[in-house]
Amino acid sequence: MRVLLFFLCLVALLPRAAAAQFLPEGALVVRGQPIQLTLPSPTPDTLHVIYRPSAAVSHTDHVRTDGAQTLVWTPSTAGVVRLAAGDVAQNVSVRYVSPPISGIFVLLIAGFILFGGAIYALRKLFAD
Repeated sequence: MRVLLFFLCLVALLPRAAAAQFLPEGALVVRGQPIQLTLPSPTPDTLHVIYRPSAAVSHTDHVRTDGAQTLVWTPSTAGVVRLAAGDVAQNVSVRYVSPPISGIFVLLIAGFILFGGAIYALRKLFAD
């Protein structure tokens, strides 16, 4: 028990490695709007932008950095995007400018089916 407590204290006192981030904390990434990225040192030649990583429909864009520490990037599609430069990578959520109309339509149809079924069941229950 003392050995376990010793290792827990040791792990708690170890310094945490700071994860490199391309975006400032709390940055909002929106499709079609440019955002400034900060690249890690030493600056890699290429930034790999992987749209929908680990999916069957993923595709990769390669953005040349030209040795600059900062880069302005404009996301072309919304969804999960993986930014990778050298051995540093970060997943970013790219949002839509506004909610897609098809998503709102599907939400309304599902609500009508759900609540319509509930109303039908309650009417049938209390009809007798």
